[in-house]
Amino acid sequence: MQASGNEISGIQFVQNGINVLSFKSEVNPFLGTDCRSFEYAQPPGALQKGCAVKNFDHRFYTMGVRPNGSPYYGEIDVPFDIMYFTASNWMTNGQAANVTAITVTNAIKAADLEFFDNSDISLLN
Repeated sequence: MQASGNEISGIQFVQNGINVLSFKSEVNPFLGTDCRSFEYAQPPGALQKGCAVKNFDHRFYTMGVRPNGSPYYGEIDVPFDIMYFTASNWMTNGQAANVTAITVTNAIKAADLEFFDNSDISLLN
């Protein structure tokens, strides 16, 4: 039986996370986004719920060995002063927060894989 793309990505994420932890023990790439970060509200008459998060920041890591044998390591900070999220009005505020946390965690994990496996990646790529 062959592993699916999601299983391979998950295994690769764990391997990359262990490599980052072995190189930089004070970070934990396995922690996800907490739903308490997203406090949704729906003003009277609004068609959607909204939420704003200040100082949204994530650090991505890249490391490995280039084809010529030289090792590389890099850290890329991605800071946002404020991020806005919206959710459907049929969701409770808690449901909206949970869905947002899961979505943000999955997006960060996908970006982690991309950054980790590309030695010369930057925010401009």
